[in-house]
Amino acid sequence: MVRRVMRHVLTHQADQLQDDGIAVLKWLTGGERRALPWSD
Repeated sequence: MVRRVMRHVLTHQADQLQDDGIAVLKWLTGGERRALPWSD
C-alpha cells in the first residue's frame, strides 16, 4: 500500500516541481500543511 501511495504522490508531484522543497516536504511528511507550521 505504501508503494502505491508513494507512486501516486511522486507522479502527482512531478507536475508540481515549481513547488520545489515544499512539494518534497509534503510528500515526506505525508501531513501536508498540518506538518508545515510555517505555511499558516
